[in-house]
Amino acid sequence: MAQMSSLFEDLHSAYQKNASSEVLLDLLLRNGASSELAQHIRTSESPQENAGLLERCFQALRKGTLSSPDEAEADGGEVDLQRRLERATVSLFKAGISLMSREADEAQLVAYPSILLDNVDLLKFQQLAALLSDVCRGVESGSPGIPRLLQLLPKAATHLLEAGSPEDEAEEEDAAATAGDAATRHVDTALHRLTHADWVSESGSYAVQIMEALRDVPMTPQQLHFVVAKALSVCSRCSDLAALPSLLRQLMRMAGLGQRAFVLKGVLALFDRLETQHRGPDGRRPSQVLQNVEGTALVIIADAFKYDSALAEELLKSVRCSAVAPSPFCLLLLFTLSRQHKLESQVVALLRALVVAAFEWDATRARSAWLSSLPQLPRPTGQQLRAALLRAVRCSGVGGEVVVPGILALGTALMASCPLSEALALVKRNDILLAEAEVEAAAEADARRAQKRQQQQLPPLPQYHHHHQPQQQRQERAPGSRDTPYGPPAPGALRGSAALQSSLLGIELLQAAFEAHREARPDVL
Repeated sequence: MAQMSSLFEDLHSAYQKNASSEVLLDLLLRNGASSELAQHIRTSESPQENAGLLERCFQALRKGTLSSPDEAEADGGEVDLQRRLERATVSLFKAGISLMSREADEAQLVAYPSILLDNVDLLKFQQLAALLSDVCRGVESGSPGIPRLLQLLPKAATHLLEAGSPEDEAEEEDAAATAGDAATRHVDTALHRLTHADWVSESGSYAVQIMEALRDVPMTPQQLHFVVAKALSVCSRCSDLAALPSLLRQLMRMAGLGQRAFVLKGVLALFDRLETQHRGPDGRRPSQVLQNVEGTALVIIADAFKYDSALAEELLKSVRCSAVAPSPFCLLLLFTLSRQHKLESQVVALLRALVVAAFEWDATRARSAWLSSLPQLPRPTGQQLRAALLRAVRCSGVGGEVVVPGILALGTALMASCPLSEALALVKRNDILLAEAEVEAAAEADARRAQKRQQQQLPPLPQYHHHHQPQQQRQERAPGSRDTPYGPPAPGALRGSAALQSSLLGIELLQAAFEAHREARPDVL
């Protein structure tokens, strides 16, 4: 023990004296020196003090030059020297991994990930595979050092793939064509282990760090699909709504690698489910907490659209091909695209075309007894689109400036759908209906007053006359009478062409934007 203790003391003393790399390497390659240093690093109560020594030892190993060339030949030649260099490198790496895996003050360990990262290229194939396995083991066990270990994941996987398969792991020629080389299998195994591990546990949530690390790992499309599926699953099971935006940020960055349609579909399904689960006091709108989360999510996804135009195009494509009305959250995402000049006209034209086509289909279906008797076809109706648009705008207050331009652009475009002559004809027809209703209401009021005077002069009527006559009168009153000022308007008052109904919807959208967004009121007016 005294000899092993003196080896570490010699190393530490040489480091403090700023000895050359050759001197440090001479000491490090002595029998048992690297093992003793590794043990001291693992068990030290002040790991920060050993970070500098570890870095200097790696620098010496990188140079691989002894102070005396004759010493290498005396110790067994170049082959033996390389073997001792590899053994010392592995010993120090294992010590660093062990130290980073334990729970400790972050300030004490902050230097170790960068030291190991700078020297990953010193590792050979088997050592890189072992390092990858150590990182996976730390994630699977819920190690408190997961964030530190994950910093090594991308570089270890990249170097392993670049190193290729060593001869002792090479597959037979026919098997290699189907199974791939050993390096690919090691990375695939690591990804399988990571996607089947718990990213959120009682000890903490490391989902953000895992997603961030996986984003830089070279993956095949199939591997990326499984990783994205795992990330979406974690987002769906997230019980803390406040933690969702940070997960979405990493998910949208991962979408840029591929699987854009899969990511968008998963995100839209997620918010549809959340809106069902988290209702406000009125039971109709999302809760205020969820609305705040949606506002943050809109900003995050809008930024992703800004830097990934293919992602935005994928959203437009999914809406064009959908057989149902877009969800309110999907509509809000479309509104965010209006901030991008290249997509603004596409978004407005798409939504306007959907609205007009839906109202035209409603009119066609209403005119045909045969179509009306059929079940609902897989296409959105005008009323479904109207309800979705109005709900999206009324709940868009937290979206702020990222959605307002799109709402105003769509409302203005819809208002312009109807020719002026048809709009004036509608106003004239409604004025006539209103005047007729007022005349009828006045006549009924005169009749009631006359009846009341007659009742005051004559004996009381039999009970059955008194009971049934008012009910019959109530049934015969016109929908537009003064007794029902807030009842549904006459059927002819709101019927018109698809363009006319689209214009009316545009007015409703602008009115809803006026109520939901104070900052938009000058633009609406």
